[in-house]
Amino acid sequence: MMNLTAMMKKLLLPLLLGAVGLLGACATNAPKAPGATFDFGPLPAARALPLKGIAVQDVAAPQWMDSTRIYYRLAYADATQPAAYANSRGVMPTTHLWTQRVKQRASQAGAVVAGNEGLRGAPTLKIELDEFAHTFSSAKESKGVVRLRATLLNGREVVAQRTFAQESTSTVADAGGGARALIAAGDAAIDAVLDWAAAPGAPR
Repeated sequence: MMNLTAMMKKLLLPLLLGAVGLLGACATNAPKAPGATFDFGPLPAARALPLKGIAVQDVAAPQWMDSTRIYYRLAYADATQPAAYANSRGVMPTTHLWTQRVKQRASQAGAVVAGNEGLRGAPTLKIELDEFAHTFSSAKESKGVVRLRATLLNGREVVAQRTFAQESTSTVADAGGGARALIAAGDAAIDAVLDWAAAPGAPR
């Protein structure tokens, strides 16, 4: 007669194997995420712009996005579910990194840059992030996706407003590859915004 211990093992073994298999399937669908911290890295090459001065407000983002987390989307599974890499982070919250980079690029392009307090005779630039995520179209293909809304203000008066979208292909399906793709897409978006801010009424 089978003893109680042997009977329990016989009953529990299929359940344990099933649970292991389920965890393995979930793991294969998630991108690899080695632990690391990231910033925007060195500035790209300098570029001149006809932008004499600008006040850059602190960049804004939805609350869920405004943290040190690096987000990804498995668009081929469910594009409505952003997830965060477990072991990788930005060195500062996303909005802080963006505010710093916009000011750096504007200054590098030759503009006098001020913060939220404004700058006499100069427009104020307001940027609101709508998307900043490493997006997977398949398990092996991904890109950094940036979408934002830029507004030029003269005091409280809206001078112009425009939405921008940029993408950059990731060569590696992990947090590092995603961060590099997001930096490239972010820099391209910032340059496009500054080009527009220098001549907001010009045809596009």
